[in-house]
Amino acid sequence: MIIILFLRFLLLMKYILNSVLILITCDPVSYAILGIKLCPSCTSAEWKAMWEKIKVKSNVVPLYITKDEGKQMECARKELFPELNVQSDSYHGVAHKLGLWHKRLEKIAYKKIEVEYKKEELLLESKTETTSLKRKLEYEDARSECIIALDILEDFEFIYYNLLSCFECIDSNGQLKDKEQITEKFEATLELGIECIKEKTIVKRLKSICKIQKRLFYFYNIARNILKKLKTETDSFVLELISLYWQIHKRYIKTKNNRTRQKIKLYKNTILADIKELTGGNFEKTIKELNNIIQSSSAIECINLHVLFTVNYTCKAWTLYA
Repeated sequence: MIIILFLRFLLLMKYILNSVLILITCDPVSYAILGIKLCPSCTSAEWKAMWEKIKVKSNVVPLYITKDEGKQMECARKELFPELNVQSDSYHGVAHKLGLWHKRLEKIAYKKIEVEYKKEELLLESKTETTSLKRKLEYEDARSECIIALDILEDFEFIYYNLLSCFECIDSNGQLKDKEQITEKFEATLELGIECIKEKTIVKRLKSICKIQKRLFYFYNIARNILKKLKTETDSFVLELISLYWQIHKRYIKTKNNRTRQKIKLYKNTILADIKELTGGNFEKTIKELNNIIQSSSAIECINLHVLFTVNYTCKAWTLYA
């Protein structure tokens, strides 16, 4: 595997497998793995040693760092790369923290709807007035619980989706969103969530996001510089279309719901057809430049299974095939 000498970004990651740590450093654009090490413990000294080896032997020049909020990793970063800007990983910083709660609240709401439906069926099947009165009270209680669960889910989704929307840096017109406005919206949404949501664990997670919010939006600076460069090379209208397509494609990749994915795919393909007509299909260079806008360590998910399957514990050793 050819090691890239000059990187746009240095992505720092770690895996935990059967209580054994695997420290990984890679380039998030090419997914080239620059360093991988099996460690008994995750200390700042371990991270520093690996990065120094990469820096010296591979001649890697990082421009900024995308990483999670691991304390040992941060200590090593401050010591070895104190001058570099840090982009906190938006996936582990926000989506992962709140996404699990979204699924949990959704599951609770569906269960309450199911219970309400069954109570209503029983009420309609009542044969006597006494049974009917008893089942009516049970139905009303179930309905009340269902409404509460749906209200909680609705409030959470408003906060959750508003926070996630801040990480889509291109607006519906294909233009870069204003970073100051986005950070203000993000902060206001967090404050609203902390004030309105009653679940203590969710509030605790929202407060933890508050602590890192200043480091979550450095990618807007990168996006601004990339688009500024592209504007000198590409027609402004075409660039807006390509930027919009790029953002919609990222949304398509992240969306799990099949019905929603199909709607996004239709919209994406419509934009793509217009781009091909205007450029003759010659727009891959622009997409490649936009792909340098990195906000999360998504590469960790892409190589996760690969690493898991190639760790050989029977031989008390490990191998990575790349």
